Amino acid sequence: MKNVNNNHFVIIAGEPSGDFHGSQIIANIKTLNPLISFSGLGGPLMKQEGLVSLESINKLAVMGFGEVLKNLFFFLKLEKLILTHISNYNPEKIILIDYPGFNLRLAKKIKAFKNIPIIYYISPQLWAWKEKRIINIKKNIDKMIVVFPFEKEWYQNHDMSVKYFGHPLVENLKERVVNNIPNVPTIALCPGSRLQEIKKHMPVFANLIKQQSQINHKIKFIIIKAPGISAHIIKKYIKNMDIKIENQSILNTFFSIDLAIVSSGTATLECAVTLTPMVVIYKMSSLSWFITKLLINSKFASIINIIAGEKIIPELLQSQCTAKNIIHQINVLLLPEKYTQTQNHYMNILKPLNKKHAYKKASEYIINFKNVS
Repeated sequence: MKNVNNNHFVIIAGEPSGDFHGSQIIANIKTLNPLISFSGLGGPLMKQEGLVSLESINKLAVMGFGEVLKNLFFFLKLEKLILTHISNYNPEKIILIDYPGFNLRLAKKIKAFKNIPIIYYISPQLWAWKEKRIINIKKNIDKMIVVFPFEKEWYQNHDMSVKYFGHPLVENLKERVVNNIPNVPTIALCPGSRLQEIKKHMPVFANLIKQQSQINHKIKFIIIKAPGISAHIIKKYIKNMDIKIENQSILNTFFSIDLAIVSSGTATLECAVTLTPMVVIYKMSSLSWFITKLLINSKFASIINIIAGEKIIPELLQSQCTAKNIIHQINVLLLPEKYTQTQNHYMNILKPLNKKHAYKKASEYIINFKNVS
């Protein structure tokens, strides 16, 4: 049997949010032990930290049942590539980051031929849907590290021990008192990080800009572009409109704007930690929406509403995601009383999640973890 490649970890992330979290985990692990090297799957941020990636992360940014089926051959080929790499390289540990459709299947395949410790960082949203995946996790994942306290409780109720060190993004939570909303408020439009999301959301945003300018021209819009999306793709939808496309960090940008219209996902949490009121939107193909409605058991799409257990921020999903509905919510959220109330809600919900040094604690645990099975 081939010797274990000590001080080498395989780490797998499949989308921009995972790339960000993965880069922080790699950076913290390297600080704790500079001898550890990394290969696997990740984006530009993970590569900057020294990851040798087997494939471009941009090719993985597909979502929805129909979209995944169209790219099935690519994913099967990628899975085989990673499994061959693990077999040949025999890493000391494997870290899987979110991206459950691919990562849980991969974990099962790895455990079929290798007893390498597998640590999963950022849990799949089993509590929202596909609860039966817990069987797969118990069998194939050696340790789960979750980022929300209710996830820890959920796993414990399903007889599985997990680790919780707080949510690293919440460490950016700052007091942000707004005495007066500017006469010309700036609204950020966040269409998402996947091409399918851009295609569904940008036409709505283009209509929003046109209609809002006719009602009240004293509103400034900017579009926050995800790293893996070309500005040219965004520009096709806004054409000659004088709208800035922002390339800077989404978190830093949220600190400088007054309101946001955000595609459901990690960006909603980043928006909330800057205390920026928002409207959460999402559209997908009719097939994906139909299947999702059959499987999902969560009342809400936004993680903020899920944590709160009530709708504190508006959600406009599928047929409700229209320019007219967004404009109505903008008018409501820009009322001074509502604006301040939303910010107070954010603080009350997120403050308990800040445990400090979440990445460092998770990285220490990953380094020291020993599979006792």
